[in-house]
Amino acid sequence: MCSDQNNKDLYKKNLTGKILCLPQTIGSTTGGLALQTAAQMGITPKALLFSKHIDSLAASGIILADIWLKKRIVTIDQLTDEFLQAVQEGQWIEIQEGGTVIVK
Repeated sequence: MCSDQNNKDLYKKNLTGKILCLPQTIGSTTGGLALQTAAQMGITPKALLFSKHIDSLAASGIILADIWLKKRIVTIDQLTDEFLQAVQEGQWIEIQEGGTVIVK
């Protein structure tokens, strides 16, 4: 369950196995740790798709979860604001080898 009370779109939703489409991360030192801890608990999203850059602190948590825990969270950034505006909750998203994202 998402416990971020400041994010009304995600608060109290089960994000395990979901593809999250977000504008960006905020560069918090807890961001990477939260992602790594979620991986350790087995409750990570399937993928994180960002319209802008992912910050290095959040990316480090994703990388450490992959290396240390063998838990991969597919992450793609710089998909543009147009992507984020076009995608809607409940749509089917395919992520192809090489990072191509298809929204149907």
